[in-house]
Amino acid sequence: MVRSTVKSIDHQVKECIKKISDEDLQKISVRLKERIGSDLAEALLIIQDRYMDLNRILMNTVNADAVYDVVDVIDKYIQEEVKRRMTH
Repeated sequence: MVRSTVKSIDHQVKECIKKISDEDLQKISVRLKERIGSDLAEALLIIQDRYMDLNRILMNTVNADAVYDVVDVIDKYIQEEVKRRMTH
């Protein structure tokens, strides 16, 4: 991905994650951290069903490698948001 595109995606993902409910944040966090069996698919289904803005970012990827790159960005900000919410 181009550097400016990565920055833009990072910012978009970070903003979208702030809107995720505490319950879904925990579910997605565990599934993205573990990634055992169908964990990744379950995390993506939660995103697809409930978080249109985040799903739109994933849908705009151009190939499978880009999807995994975006999932890694989502995971990064999900983990940060979990920590932030747990300390407040």
